[in-house]
Amino acid sequence: MGGSDMSAVPLALLRTESELPFVGYQEGVQFQLVQANIESGYWVGCTWSTGRGERRRGSVHTLHVPASNTEVTDVWFVIHGANLNLDEAGNVESVLDAGAALEIYRAQCAAAGHAAPAVIGG
Repeated sequence: MGGSDMSAVPLALLRTESELPFVGYQEGVQFQLVQANIESGYWVGCTWSTGRGERRRGSVHTLHVPASNTEVTDVWFVIHGANLNLDEAGNVESVLDAGAALEIYRAQCAAAGHAAPAVIGG
């Protein structure tokens, strides 16, 4: 029989919230990194915010949470490439790519007393 041995390849990978804790990212925002592929340059994560209103933090997108929202807001994202954070003048202030996201997440988990997170690909 030709081809590769598929028994060595998992059919699916799953991480639960308890395996990947939410940790602080910025005021009012918690962050969970689910997957990071540094070679391909993509990362998958989730944030939740306890705040309402608009959050920009220097990027060209704006997350608007209606004032009528009384619950925590979850946002899932998949980023291919880097997220560029800009200052007030539009200059690049910082770059957040898969490698940086993984480094920040691991450091925040350690600082919060969590075990090393089982990030897919990380």
